[in-house]
Amino acid sequence: MSTILVTGAAGFIGSHTSDQLVRAGHRVVGVDNFRTGRRANLAGLASNPAFELIEADVAEPGVIAGLAARVRPDAIIHLAALVSVQESRHDPALNFRLNLQASHFVAEAARAQAVPRVGFRSEEHTSEL
Repeated sequence: MSTILVTGAAGFIGSHTSDQLVRAGHRVVGVDNFRTGRRANLAGLASNPAFELIEADVAEPGVIAGLAARVRPDAIIHLAALVSVQESRHDPALNFRLNLQASHFVAEAARAQAVPRVGFRSEEHTSEL
């Protein structure tokens, strides 16, 4: 059984990913700040002993580093992000913090703990400015 740390676990993709990982026999530690994620998305995992939910913001310095040090995951799946194109255009600093800085923190935590596998989802949005 592998231990997998999933950021953005309460989002649509994160909750389905966490569910599939638990069904496949892995231990999942899900992290979400519930900015857009929903607890209802994780209702099916709430009582499963193979799933642990941590409410935290991976864009805050030291959060993901501390979690990775405690959990010692075999993999990190990074799905936490600002997904609203409108919001990212309106607030570029928030976009930077939630998408770029958080990803940097995840990568550094993985490096520091020698996590052998890191996955993330990226979506390209194009629109006229």
